[in-house]
Amino acid sequence: MKFGIIGAGMIGRFHAQAIRDMSGGSLHSILDRNQERAEELAEEFGAKAYSDIDAFLADPELEIVTVGTPSGAHLDPTLAALQAGKHAIVEKPLEVTTERIDQLIDAASANGKTLASILAPPPSPVPQPPGNPAPERKFLAIIGLRPETLQGSPNKSR
Repeated sequence: MKFGIIGAGMIGRFHAQAIRDMSGGSLHSILDRNQERAEELAEEFGAKAYSDIDAFLADPELEIVTVGTPSGAHLDPTLAALQAGKHAIVEKPLEVTTERIDQLIDAASANGKTLASILAPPPSPVPQPPGNPAPERKFLAIIGLRPETLQGSPNKSR
Protein backbone atom coordinates (compact mmCIF):
# COMPACT_ATOMS: atom_id res chain seq x y z
CA MET A 1 0.00 0.00 0.00
CA LYS A 2 1.32 3.43 -0.93
CA PHE A 3 0.84 6.11 1.70
CA GLY A 4 0.77 9.87 1.43
CA ILE A 5 1.01 12.27 4.35
CA ILE A 6 -0.82 15.57 4.62
CA GLY A 7 1.16 17.84 6.94
CA ALA A 8 4.96 17.80 7.06
CA GLY A 9 5.28 19.01 10.65
CA MET A 10 6.10 17.03 13.79
CA ILE A 11 3.11 14.67 13.45
CA GLY A 12 3.83 14.14 9.75
CA ARG A 13 7.38 13.10 10.66
CA PHE A 14 6.01 10.57 13.19
CA HIS A 15 3.72 9.19 10.48
CA ALA A 16 6.65 8.97 8.03
CA GLN A 17 8.73 7.04 10.56
CA ALA A 18 5.86 4.66 11.33
CA ILE A 19 5.21 3.99 7.63
CA ARG A 20 8.92 3.41 7.02
CA ASP A 21 9.08 0.91 9.88
CA MET A 22 5.99 -1.10 8.94
CA SER A 23 5.80 -3.99 6.55
CA GLY A 24 3.40 -3.99 3.63
CA GLY A 25 3.43 -0.27 3.00
CA SER A 26 5.65 2.47 1.66
CA LEU A 27 5.72 6.24 1.90
CA HIS A 28 4.85 7.58 -1.52
CA SER A 29 4.25 11.30 -1.09
CA ILE A 30 4.05 14.22 1.31
CA LEU A 31 1.85 17.30 1.07
CA ASP A 32 2.35 20.54 2.97
CA ARG A 33 1.27 24.11 2.21
CA ASN A 34 4.94 24.99 2.61
CA GLN A 35 6.67 23.41 -0.41
CA GLU A 36 10.12 23.65 1.21
CA ARG A 37 8.95 21.74 4.30
CA ALA A 38 7.29 19.09 2.11
CA GLU A 39 10.51 18.71 0.09
CA GLU A 40 12.66 18.42 3.21
CA LEU A 41 10.59 15.58 4.68
CA ALA A 42 10.10 13.90 1.31
CA GLU A 43 13.83 13.91 0.63
CA GLU A 44 14.56 12.40 4.04
CA PHE A 45 12.10 9.55 3.45
CA GLY A 46 12.46 9.07 -0.31
CA ALA A 47 9.01 10.34 -1.26
CA LYS A 48 7.48 12.88 -3.65
CA ALA A 49 6.77 16.39 -2.34
CA TYR A 50 3.64 18.40 -3.07
CA SER A 51 2.20 21.74 -1.99
CA ASP A 52 -0.97 21.42 -4.10
CA ILE A 53 -3.61 19.08 -2.68
CA ASP A 54 -5.27 18.48 -6.06
CA ALA A 55 -2.01 17.29 -7.63
CA PHE A 56 -1.22 15.20 -4.53
CA LEU A 57 -4.60 13.45 -4.60
CA ALA A 58 -4.61 13.03 -8.40
CA ASP A 59 -1.64 10.65 -8.20
CA PRO A 60 -3.14 7.25 -9.13
CA GLU A 61 -0.45 5.36 -7.18
CA LEU A 62 -1.48 6.98 -3.88
CA GLU A 63 -3.83 4.67 -1.96
CA ILE A 64 -3.92 5.79 1.68
CA VAL A 65 -3.63 9.30 3.11
CA THR A 66 -2.65 10.09 6.67
CA VAL A 67 -3.74 13.48 7.93
CA GLY A 68 -1.37 15.12 10.41
CA THR A 69 -2.62 18.69 10.26
CA PRO A 70 -3.39 20.59 13.50
CA SER A 71 -6.54 19.69 15.45
CA GLY A 72 -9.55 21.39 13.93
CA ALA A 73 -7.93 21.35 10.48
CA HIS A 74 -8.64 17.72 9.61
CA LEU A 75 -12.01 18.09 7.90
CA ASP A 76 -11.12 19.64 4.55
CA PRO A 77 -8.07 17.53 3.65
CA THR A 78 -9.76 14.33 4.84
CA LEU A 79 -12.93 15.05 2.85
CA ALA A 80 -10.79 15.80 -0.21
CA ALA A 81 -8.87 12.54 0.21
CA LEU A 82 -12.03 10.44 0.62
CA GLN A 83 -13.73 12.14 -2.32
CA ALA A 84 -10.61 11.47 -4.42
CA GLY A 85 -10.98 7.76 -3.68
CA LYS A 86 -8.25 7.43 -1.06
CA HIS A 87 -8.50 5.70 2.30
CA ALA A 88 -7.86 8.13 5.20
CA ILE A 89 -6.13 7.73 8.55
CA VAL A 90 -6.56 10.85 10.66
CA GLU A 91 -4.51 11.95 13.64
CA LYS A 92 -6.42 12.38 16.88
CA PRO A 93 -8.84 13.87 17.40
CA LEU A 94 -10.67 12.73 14.30
CA GLU A 95 -12.39 16.12 14.31
CA VAL A 96 -13.52 18.66 16.87
CA THR A 97 -17.32 18.27 16.65
CA THR A 98 -19.62 15.35 16.08
CA GLU A 99 -21.14 17.16 13.09
CA ARG A 100 -17.73 17.31 11.41
CA ILE A 101 -17.08 13.65 12.27
CA ASP A 102 -20.44 12.76 10.70
CA GLN A 103 -19.37 14.53 7.48
CA LEU A 104 -16.23 12.40 7.35
CA ILE A 105 -18.13 9.18 8.04
CA ASP A 106 -20.67 10.04 5.34
CA ALA A 107 -17.90 10.80 2.81
CA ALA A 108 -16.11 7.54 3.57
CA SER A 109 -19.34 5.59 3.19
CA ALA A 110 -20.36 7.37 -0.02
CA ASN A 111 -16.97 6.68 -1.60
CA GLY A 112 -16.53 3.13 -0.30
CA LYS A 113 -13.32 4.06 1.54
CA THR A 114 -12.01 3.40 5.02
CA LEU A 115 -11.83 6.20 7.55
CA ALA A 116 -9.70 5.55 10.62
CA SER A 117 -8.35 7.64 13.46
CA ILE A 118 -5.17 7.27 15.44
CA LEU A 119 -5.97 6.84 19.12
CA ALA A 120 -3.69 7.11 22.11
CA PRO A 121 -3.51 4.05 24.37
CA PRO A 122 -5.44 4.41 27.61
CA PRO A 123 -3.34 5.77 30.48
CA SER A 124 -1.91 3.40 33.05
CA PRO A 125 -4.12 3.15 36.10
CA VAL A 126 -3.23 5.37 39.04
CA PRO A 127 -3.10 3.46 42.36
CA GLN A 128 -6.13 4.30 44.50
CA PRO A 129 -6.74 3.72 48.20
CA PRO A 130 -8.83 0.61 48.96
CA GLY A 131 -12.56 1.22 48.78
CA ASN A 132 -12.14 4.34 46.60
CA PRO A 133 -12.63 3.36 42.94
CA ALA A 134 -10.48 5.18 40.42
CA PRO A 135 -12.28 8.03 38.60
CA GLU A 136 -11.87 6.29 35.23
CA ARG A 137 -13.59 3.18 36.62
CA LYS A 138 -16.57 5.32 37.68
CA PHE A 139 -16.74 6.91 34.23
CA LEU A 140 -16.44 3.57 32.47
CA ALA A 141 -19.20 2.13 34.65
CA ILE A 142 -21.47 5.05 33.72
CA ILE A 143 -21.01 4.43 30.01
CA GLY A 144 -21.15 0.64 30.40
CA LEU A 145 -17.57 -0.42 29.64
CA ARG A 146 -15.30 -2.69 31.63
CA PRO A 147 -11.78 -1.27 32.12
CA GLU A 148 -10.18 -4.57 31.16
CA THR A 149 -11.72 -4.43 27.67
CA LEU A 150 -9.68 -1.30 26.95
CA GLN A 151 -6.48 -3.25 27.53
CA GLY A 152 -7.31 -5.81 24.85
CA SER A 153 -7.97 -8.80 27.10
CA PRO A 154 -11.39 -9.54 28.54
CA ASN A 155 -9.74 -11.61 31.32
CA LYS A 156 -7.19 -9.01 32.33
CA SER A 157 -8.00 -7.14 35.51
CA ARG A 158 -6.22 -4.20 37.10
